[in-house]
Amino acid sequence: MRSQVLRFKEQEIAAASSARRANRVIVVCATCRLQLCSFEDRIEVKGSHDHTFSNPVGRIFPLRCFSRAAGCQQVGLPTQEFTWFPGCSWTLLHCRGCVSHLGWHYSGPLNFDGLITFRVKDMEVKNV
Repeated sequence: MRSQVLRFKEQEIAAASSARRANRVIVVCATCRLQLCSFEDRIEVKGSHDHTFSNPVGRIFPLRCFSRAAGCQQVGLPTQEFTWFPGCSWTLLHCRGCVSHLGWHYSGPLNFDGLITFRVKDMEVKNV
């Protein structure tokens, strides 16, 4: 009897684990919910995925770094003025859906997208 209970518990655990694998996390625009990238696109830049910076007027921006946020479009010309990542130029990133400012694309020795934490959301979706 005990072995049947253990086997049943093992099957429950395997089923729950399989269900978790069936879902994935995407990153979406907090305003319009357009998919920007996958959670798997996260990268570390200068030793961390998460960074916090302030601009010249003191506004604080928490950033999350991604290899590419295809749901964003670059706006403007690259500049190194007030860059938070030395040697990298930046351009604004806007949502392709609602045109909200979501962060910055960095290019140079490093190429990545920095998304403003409070302007994006993680969303769990089922794999089909």
